[in-house]
Amino acid sequence: MAQDALKMKWYVEQAIMLASMGDMLGLPVVCYYRLRLLPYWIHKIQIWKTTVLREKDITERILS
Repeated sequence: MAQDALKMKWYVEQAIMLASMGDMLGLPVVCYYRLRLLPYWIHKIQIWKTTVLREKDITERILS
């Protein structure tokens, strides 16, 4: 149960960061208030970008 909770926490954090900082990946996000979250996430942004861009599609997982 603890591992499931940690995994769910990770997915929620990724979704929130994508919704607020998605313009770094090419998703147009227009919201001034997302800049208030930047001081909390400044140390996580590089790690987040590499993990989001590293994720593979299900077909890539099957073929490799």
